[in-house]
Amino acid sequence: MKATTIAITITEAEVYRHGCTVTCRGEALLAEGTSRLIVEGLPEGLDESSISLRMPPVVTQGQVRMTVTEGGGDSPQDDELKELDTTIDELDRKIENKQLELSAWKELASKMGGSAAIEYLDRLPDMLDKLTGELAVLRAERRDLVLRRDELRGRQERPHLEVEVTAPSEATYPVELVCRSALAGWRPSYDVLVGALTEPLRLRLKGQVWQQTGNDWRDVTLRLSTGTATVSGDLPRFVTRYLRKWEAPKPAPKVYSARKSMPFSAPIAAAAAAPAIAADADNTFVEDWSFDDVVERSAPQADVSEQATVTTYELVGAQTLAQGRGGQTFEVATNQLAAKYYYYSYPRREEAAYLVARLESEPTPDVLEQPLAVYLEGSYAGTIRVGRTADEEGYELPLGRDDRVRVRRTEEVRSSKRLLSGKVTREYQCAITVENRKQTTLDLVVLEQVPVSTDKEIEVELHEGHGAGYDAGRGELRWERTVDAGKRLSLAASYAVSHAKGVSVDGSERPSVASPRAERSSFCPKCGSFVSSEATFCFVCGNKL
Repeated sequence: MKATTIAITITEAEVYRHGCTVTCRGEALLAEGTSRLIVEGLPEGLDESSISLRMPPVVTQGQVRMTVTEGGGDSPQDDELKELDTTIDELDRKIENKQLELSAWKELASKMGGSAAIEYLDRLPDMLDKLTGELAVLRAERRDLVLRRDELRGRQERPHLEVEVTAPSEATYPVELVCRSALAGWRPSYDVLVGALTEPLRLRLKGQVWQQTGNDWRDVTLRLSTGTATVSGDLPRFVTRYLRKWEAPKPAPKVYSARKSMPFSAPIAAAAAAPAIAADADNTFVEDWSFDDVVERSAPQADVSEQATVTTYELVGAQTLAQGRGGQTFEVATNQLAAKYYYYSYPRREEAAYLVARLESEPTPDVLEQPLAVYLEGSYAGTIRVGRTADEEGYELPLGRDDRVRVRRTEEVRSSKRLLSGKVTREYQCAITVENRKQTTLDLVVLEQVPVSTDKEIEVELHEGHGAGYDAGRGELRWERTVDAGKRLSLAASYAVSHAKGVSVDGSERPSVASPRAERSSFCPKCGSFVSSEATFCFVCGNKL
């Protein structure tokens, strides 16, 4: 039976978080009747159960199987490999001759004398430069040919698809193969683009894509999917669930040291230190990977296709993705997020104002799970994460410190003593100023803190809040103000702390929580079993304690 070998190339790829589905195309010149078709160029990491071979309906297929084809000389790849080997051998001889010629020119300079030596030395630098340049060209040409030869050999060593086909007449027929590979994947990353505060927030999605399918993807239609590759083959089978009576596990026997008669247990740190293994949605364990030396590729906005649980982004135009785990970054899409901007300041902790965007809708899980790169008015401003608002009713993005909003805080403390009651009182007065040096009006939230007492002997009294909202349980003073461009805002607050003369006050920012009494333990004098200090009888032998 005549054999026809063809090479197919990947023209379309749909990449999932773990794995991909690729479409490969080629052409086969088939003779009339039945022949054996060998398809080369299949991706590495191939799932054999996912293979679908498509040819025109007039061509009948049969006996499809995966195999490793030995080079028999009837393949175009075999002919090309022989030609490459011959060319590489010729280059090796040329390189060797150039090296000998270069060495001869260097050695001859030491053997010549008189006027001939002077003339020779004048020509020597130019000749050495010429020979060195020719040698570099030959070595570069050889290196490219070796890479091509290794690529062809790698393709031949990979499994091939072998199929018996019957054609009605001799002609060239298109061949299309669709299959899945596990050696690809992508993960999203996001940029937050902040322009004027009167405009919506823009969220730019980028896809970091990698593939190790054996060859570079050149000029392919690339789609990125948030789903996983559909697993075909085995159907989910019904399995009977049996119920049984649950019994509490019996306590493990205790082992005691002969020297101290104390219980001990085997170390479990080794199990806790075992490396974590990531699993995808199909419970297929996958190796962790990184994006070292990631190459970033810019692309127009992708065509978005949304289904019930999966979103697919098809990048506009043909894309090229190099082989390797380094991966490349493609710009996928930019969406607008409705947000309300305000400035936040807590001058007791830091005299600064931070720009914050409060989102009006809940972000996707991808956005919540990873850091976002922020660009303020075109300049990179660092990395942030989406956080919950203080009231836990929404989400907000801290977009960075704005030095054009100046914040200052001063505090005065005055002490006094009441003669009759013997109490000591300290009065605290703080003044806060905010200066808006921007060209636009800003909404501002300023926080000040009043201590909270958990002891009856320590009293806290708020005297003046200057119109702030006061949360006594948290000790929070909150001002929400609007500051016009070029204007200054002044705020003030005062409170008093009173306590008895001999009482020491701790100003910790953490509440004092009484530590629970450690439960003492003992052992039964009759059987040696562990018992609680509050137990009356041993639960093993019944001995009264």
